[in-house]
Amino acid sequence: MNHVVRGAVLAAALAAAACGSETSSTPAAPPAQPPPSPPLTISFAEEAIRAREGDTIEIGLRWEIRELANPLQLEVSPLRMTAEADDYVFPANTVTIPAGSATTGAASLSLTAVSDRQIGEGDETLALRLAPPAGVAAELGRNLEITISEAGGRPCPGVRISAIPIARLPAGSHRDDSERFGTTLDMHFGESARSVRLDWTGPYLDPAAPCESQDDDYPCSLFFWPWLQASPTAWRVESAADGVRHSLGLEWPETEHTGLRFRSGPDGGCAGAPEIRCDAGGCDLLP
Repeated sequence: MNHVVRGAVLAAALAAAACGSETSSTPAAPPAQPPPSPPLTISFAEEAIRAREGDTIEIGLRWEIRELANPLQLEVSPLRMTAEADDYVFPANTVTIPAGSATTGAASLSLTAVSDRQIGEGDETLALRLAPPAGVAAELGRNLEITISEAGGRPCPGVRISAIPIARLPAGSHRDDSERFGTTLDMHFGESARSVRLDWTGPYLDPAAPCESQDDDYPCSLFFWPWLQASPTAWRVESAADGVRHSLGLEWPETEHTGLRFRSGPDGGCAGAPEIRCDAGGCDLLP
């Protein structure tokens, strides 16, 4: 290669290097900045609480203020899940958060789980959520979930009774293939309930109804009137602290109701005639 060609090649190389140098010296775009933190952070002290019917529970709230020029009213509103409005009492549901800068605070509210006459509801749940006023920028914690558990009933002094939720039984579970519901009653009789007696409340077949049994194992001659349509599926009796515990499984036709009536024995022990009545909707303590 002659000197003229070599010079041209070298000049081209130097020009390309210079262009690359100019390109690499362009400053990079600055990194994206995170959004500014909200002036207020609010949360519940717990994520979940369990309560029994009749309990009053404390609901704790806490907050962190970065900069809040004016006080605000925070609302705590219930979100019903499986619980109904009459399953709890929540009398005061607002908290005042004071103005401030670089400070923290806390407050509490109370909620009461209501005792009712139903004994086979199972657990019921509701949630509480934080609701600051519109236009207030705040970082909010998770909703608080509250589970209310069944407390059972006390039909007589010394007697406690509860039930599992009513269930529809599988087709063909009964000898006559009728559609039926079932539950299990858990009853505890303390020493003071020794004289309490139990009676079946039905349902009973009408003695005037014609017998139409087609089952050779259960001919009409075996029907004794009144004929109880409810059936004990299991009955376990065991000693317990201060008395005896009964676990009684029941099933009955879906269009009927069944239950037990409590009454006094020779030594008294149960005023009136309280009754446990179970139907497709659940078990209630009456009156």
